[in-house]
Amino acid sequence: MVEVLEPGPERIEAPCPFHARCGGCAWQSLTPSGQAAAKEQHVRELLERIARIEDPPVRPIVPAGTMTGYRNKVEYTFTAMPDGTTGAGFHEFGRWDSVVPVDPCLIADPAGIPAHRVTLEWANRFGIGPYDKVLTEARARARATGGEVAAPEDATVDPALVAPDGPLRNLIVRVGRRTGEVMVHLVTTGGKVPRLAELADDLVAEVPGIVSVLHSVNDEANDGNRPEPPVVLWGRDWFEEEVAGVRLRVRPDSFLQPNTEMAEELYRIAIDAAQLNPDDVVWDIYSGIGSISLAMAPHVREVVGIEVVDEAVLSATENAAANGIDNVRFIAGNARPQLRWLLEDEAVEDPDVVVVDPPRSGLVPKVILRICQPRPRRIVYVSCNPATFASDLTRFAEAGYRLVEATPVDQFPHTPHVELVGVLEPA
Repeated sequence: MVEVLEPGPERIEAPCPFHARCGGCAWQSLTPSGQAAAKEQHVRELLERIARIEDPPVRPIVPAGTMTGYRNKVEYTFTAMPDGTTGAGFHEFGRWDSVVPVDPCLIADPAGIPAHRVTLEWANRFGIGPYDKVLTEARARARATGGEVAAPEDATVDPALVAPDGPLRNLIVRVGRRTGEVMVHLVTTGGKVPRLAELADDLVAEVPGIVSVLHSVNDEANDGNRPEPPVVLWGRDWFEEEVAGVRLRVRPDSFLQPNTEMAEELYRIAIDAAQLNPDDVVWDIYSGIGSISLAMAPHVREVVGIEVVDEAVLSATENAAANGIDNVRFIAGNARPQLRWLLEDEAVEDPDVVVVDPPRSGLVPKVILRICQPRPRRIVYVSCNPATFASDLTRFAEAGYRLVEATPVDQFPHTPHVELVGVLEPA
């Protein structure tokens, strides 16, 4: 947006002072009702255009219960401030090389905000600077040629002010909304990082509810690459959250819905949509740490979960034991071969209901075929990307399944993202 010539009826003043540059909450200028209406219409249009469903069966959107402070996980990127100190925030919209310092984040759980402040105070007290890929490469070229370090043309920070080749990359703060437990995870580049013991001491002293302080090393270009398990500086390598009445042990790289309150709504809708019977067998594909499997287990005879991440399978198994749930089992492996194995094993009962909660890329064609092969009574598709959901519906139709309802859920207020629960039955 360059200029507002005439505001629409749903336009409001964005409450966050960082809104203009930070790309995290692009819809803050819309009222809550305007956001919900736009998301519901978006889902309807995708089903019409991509899935080619005339008058798609879209139920009214479930609006967000809380518009601020809802995210139980926030990942900050460290950056150099104009005065040479260290700050932390989020990548500017559309740019990988520019970070907007944010303090505090409007949608972050308030319980995690002190960890952001304490970590920055520690970094600036001991002169520990941020890793900056652009400036690091510039310094390397300068050392090789004997020349001076040149900053990018649009840089707002004098490279001479920034601590040379600083190690600080990311700060990940996770909060158990129902338990009050806090996990703090510092990610740096390789080499020895000074004063980590002091950071742990400061966090433990000043962050209520903290149970875990972790440190990871990432020397790759991508911020998300952390090849080695984190080192525990203090506490344990997991925190606990409670969702839909199930106590969950969550490890640093385990997926958990970022909005606990709306995750409970999502799982309630999924359970209701499945129309479960006490004698049912459920297959939960992409079962993660077992949150949906364990929520459905009391309503059925057996649940079988499939998950490719070993860490998540470990957590799911622990979570089942901790909650006294003994009618679930979790299988580690990629969905496609594991589904084939389940279908070929005569000792494994065919599912009455299949639940899928895939990544944003959706389902590959062979997984769809194998889900449909045993002809489950219902397929419940939990989607974080309505576009790939709509695309997958065309393949489900070819396999003999039709969409009977889709319920959008606003899990991410102030952003364009919307989740949904779709229900498919044999055509």
